[in-house]
Amino acid sequence: MNCKTGIFLGTTSALALTMSIGAALAMPVNPIIESENNDNAGEADTIDLTTNDGAFGSVSDGDPDFFLVENAFAGGITTVELFDNSAFGGVDFTITDSNFAGNFGSGSVSNAGPTSAQASFTVPLNGMFGIILTATNAQSFSEGYSLSISTSEVPLPASGALLLGGAAAFAALRRRNKRKEG
Repeated sequence: MNCKTGIFLGTTSALALTMSIGAALAMPVNPIIESENNDNAGEADTIDLTTNDGAFGSVSDGDPDFFLVENAFAGGITTVELFDNSAFGGVDFTITDSNFAGNFGSGSVSNAGPTSAQASFTVPLNGMFGIILTATNAQSFSEGYSLSISTSEVPLPASGALLLGGAAAFAALRRRNKRKEG
C-alpha cells in the first residue's frame, strides 16, 4: 500500500500541509476530506475508488461519520485500514453494505494513538460498500482519523487459465490439420 505521512490538522485548507508534513502517521495518498454533514446514511460522503484511496477527518461522540465507497472491484478483496491520529479517545469502524446494513467487518482503535486497525472482506457484486466511523471516549474532543482503502481485482482461477490454454491448443491443432488437408 502506498501511503504518505502527515497529521490531521482539522481544516480543508490544511490539506497541502497535511500531506507534506513528515510525521509517523500514515495518510492515504489521494484522500477526500470528510464533510461535517455526513453524520447519517443519507448524507454519506462518497469515496470513488477510481479517484480516491481513502479519507480523513475527525469524529466526536454521538456524531458518527458515514462513507459510501463506489467502484470497488466486485468480488475482489478489499482492506480498510483506520489510523487514529489523536490520543484523546478511540475510533471504531464498521463495514456494511451500500444501504449501511449488515456487517462485513469491523475494527477498533484504542485511545493510545497513533495506532491503526484493519479489516479485509469480499466486495459485494454492486462494487459498493459503506463505512461507519464512531468515536469512543472522545468526550468533548474530536478524534482525528485517516482511512485507507486498498482493493484487488478478482484473480482468474488457475483452472480458467488451463481451460483457455487447452482451447488454444485445440484451435492450433485444427488449423494444422486443415493445412495438411489443403
